[in-house]
Amino acid sequence: MAWRAAALRVLETADPREKCAAANDALGVLCDDIAVDPGLAQPPADPARPAAPILLPPTDVPKRRFGSIEGRAAALHALAHIEFNAIDLAFDMAARFAGEIASAGLPAAAFVHDWFQIGAEEAGHFSLISTRLGELGSHYGAMPAHGGLWDAARETSDSVLAR
Repeated sequence: MAWRAAALRVLETADPREKCAAANDALGVLCDDIAVDPGLAQPPADPARPAAPILLPPTDVPKRRFGSIEGRAAALHALAHIEFNAIDLAFDMAARFAGEIASAGLPAAAFVHDWFQIGAEEAGHFSLISTRLGELGSHYGAMPAHGGLWDAARETSDSVLAR
């Protein structure tokens, strides 16, 4: 099941640029006849993460105003972090829940296709925002962020409906 290996590669890649490349490469392994085994082992509870940004509790992430370049960079950094998490969320959905979808008699191949497409789109968003961060003299990982999105994913990892 090449599609599953591609999804796991995204989830196991920490470097943001490499993760984006893996997300885009994953689309190339899809075909119209995706085999989904309902008994697939679950993907890792947490995806690989780069050393930065440092993750803080949401209440400890500094607030900044948008009126300065630093404030705009902080806002873009927050958006980049959301997009980075969205890449992992999309591929986790495919890897974690395709078997459940297949077991329910639903079109698992379409489910996988859709989540791979979403993951690649999120990688594109992350790349665009990262480019703009660079234009502002910053980069992804330069500021702290929080892990709230992935915390929610972890809490809903046992149910596609809850997710």
